[in-house]
Amino acid sequence: MEANNAWIVIVCGKAEEEDIRVALDFQDTESLFQSSRFVVGETFITELLDQIQLHETWLIKTVIEEVRTPQNQVLPLDSPLFALLTKSYPRGLSAGVLLLAEDVTLQLDELDDQKNEETGSILNLSQRFLVVGVSPVGFAVACAEDSRLFTRFISRLLKRPEAFTEVSLLLPQHFQLDFTKTK
Repeated sequence: MEANNAWIVIVCGKAEEEDIRVALDFQDTESLFQSSRFVVGETFITELLDQIQLHETWLIKTVIEEVRTPQNQVLPLDSPLFALLTKSYPRGLSAGVLLLAEDVTLQLDELDDQKNEETGSILNLSQRFLVVGVSPVGFAVACAEDSRLFTRFISRLLKRPEAFTEVSLLLPQHFQLDFTKTK
């Protein structure tokens, strides 16, 4: 099947007592950044979880119902993956990233045949995660034109958290963290 250069993440949840289902598009970083992708590891994940504990508007939500690759392949939800959605201060600009464990991205062709047996390993600190998607399209295009913009975004997320009015860490629906601040 032909690639469309976007990862589709279907999220489900409740808003004002009504069930909602939304498709989020993340532009494929392989097509944006050509041969290189950004990698995050233990330090990023640890610091992100620390920031979530410290800030009232930084939340973990178990809302991901489905993830489709640019080739329209459905990823198993036991694959180590997560999405980050942010809104910055003062202009309310939104940005998002989709991250997938490095070992999963290297085996995307084999996903139909193999599944990750450890369903609780989505935020395993020993794993490295590749940024496979960036959203919205305007942010993705700006990052493609200047990859330092993405580096500054990630750095600012951890070093200047006050610059963000909202941050949501989205996980697959079945995943439960041993974490007091989940929604």
